[in-house]
Amino acid sequence: MPILVKDLATAKRFAHLSDHAIRLAEAFWPGPLTMVLQAQGTVPKILAPEGRVGIRSPKHHICLHLIGLCSGALVGTSANLTGKAPSTTAEEASRQIGDRVDIILDGGKVALGVGSTVIDLTQRELRVLREGPLDREQLLHALRRSRKDS
Repeated sequence: MPILVKDLATAKRFAHLSDHAIRLAEAFWPGPLTMVLQAQGTVPKILAPEGRVGIRSPKHHICLHLIGLCSGALVGTSANLTGKAPSTTAEEASRQIGDRVDIILDGGKVALGVGSTVIDLTQRELRVLREGPLDREQLLHALRRSRKDS
């Protein structure tokens, strides 16, 4: 389950951010990028059983506002069952997981309609765990561009 954060500063409370992680967050957050990073020691084991944690800053004004009201971070998960298509509306989410959650907020139809790109930055080399709206080449391009700008 990823931790949804309001911004990069909040992400640092939960994960060790490498230079690559900072560059990618600056390029794609808020947005459809979840990064698996080494967890800070304060992250509960249930969220980081292997010492790694997913961090994302979603690009949705209602979600970001809610996260801000919760000290800048919330634990989130997908609004679909494993193996099922992502929910793009509150109605679809209700059909899939309505009996498993306390509340569903209707923020309108999801713009992209696909899950975030998930990458693992806990090793030396960037690994794409799930390709979403961002592909490997876009990520590598952002890393190269940021290095040149430095």
